[in-house]
Amino acid sequence: MFRKCKSYCRSGIGLILIEILLSGWVISGSESNWRSYTESCLGICFDDTDGNVKLKKWELKVTEKGFFRLRKYFPKGKEEYFSFNVRKFVSLDYLGTEESGTLLITTRDADVIVQTYNDPAGNIDSMSNILKIPVKNIKLNQLDSLARDLMQIKIELK
Repeated sequence: MFRKCKSYCRSGIGLILIEILLSGWVISGSESNWRSYTESCLGICFDDTDGNVKLKKWELKVTEKGFFRLRKYFPKGKEEYFSFNVRKFVSLDYLGTEESGTLLITTRDADVIVQTYNDPAGNIDSMSNILKIPVKNIKLNQLDSLARDLMQIKIELK
């Protein structure tokens, strides 16, 4: 088996296949794997500082029914909650560098639920068509994989 791998590695195709496998571009086609990769990638890259405030904790989940949920807990008790159904996903854009930036997840219409709790400025219940997620140390192949995986989840939910 190692000899086969070694001979594949000598060829250009072998090197390309190994690069693809190592970079996370190939994931088996089950919906739970798409969801798991999305959660784990964002879990690794999520920037838990919101402006100058480090979050107390945060949760990010993509449910079996296709809901993308993000909840942020701030040190003084404020909470922010964002949710949308991946069926409404349109695109994923990125503003920033590999070191830090913001993912912009866009939905068709105002499909992103935005809620705040325990906010001194007042609680908010609103809708948006963009979910902004702060990230750090994210690579180009991860961005490509996230966009592709969200689209795959959307397709499999139809």
